[in-house]
Amino acid sequence: MLYRVTYLYYRHVFDSMPATAGMTVNEEHTPTGAEEAVLNTFKHERQTRGSSRMTPKLIRERFVDEVMMGDGDGHSKQTVNYALKQLTAAGWVAKVSDGLYELVEDPREGR
Repeated sequence: MLYRVTYLYYRHVFDSMPATAGMTVNEEHTPTGAEEAVLNTFKHERQTRGSSRMTPKLIRERFVDEVMMGDGDGHSKQTVNYALKQLTAAGWVAKVSDGLYELVEDPREGR
């Protein structure tokens, strides 16, 4: 019982913590077309729903950018995953947990 209560407490603390704690943003990173489409999807989600936590599948479902939709050859999943990896490495997106990402910031908006 104590284990379960402790688990629930830490789960609550983890879920309420910002995923951006201790991250630095690479302001010199120049996003590709696919990365721009992913960023725009995050921004749209934040504006319309108030939160920018999304899974790669949800990103693929939500955006309309032709760069990401591809020519129907099935590479859009790989493209989204690669864009997320690059944006995470640049510090613009944070990986909250397995398969869940959150927009940290777009440093170009502060310029």
